[in-house]
Amino acid sequence: VARTGQQDCKYAALSALFWLAEVDPERVQHAGGILVTVDLLNHDSIEMKEAAVMALWAIMKEEGIYVTQAAKHGCIPRLVSLLRNNKVDRQHPLFCLEMMTSFASLRAEALRAGILPLLFVVLSDETCPQLTD
Repeated sequence: VARTGQQDCKYAALSALFWLAEVDPERVQHAGGILVTVDLLNHDSIEMKEAAVMALWAIMKEEGIYVTQAAKHGCIPRLVSLLRNNKVDRQHPLFCLEMMTSFASLRAEALRAGILPLLFVVLSDETCPQLTD
């Protein structure tokens, strides 16, 4: 599927956010980086979703406050949804969910979103099969 010019621009901006979050996650977060990346987890394009989750991970891995802020913006059910999508690379959604579940206050939300059966599917096969509903 060909990307539009607008999608190319968004993809490039997300790539830049990923790298900038490596240097100054606080500045990226204060500029609205968490909200933007969480919103883009619902984008129609798989490539955009993957770029958004990579940028979100780059921000969240730097400090716990960014993890809880991402959760407040609704990323947990969106990340679980990405795990169910057989076209999405699951590495970064799993990294993000791992960070989320390290917070006791976020574990119940992850369970309500349906993470547990998906984790068992990942664990049951070394090839990490497609996770479909």
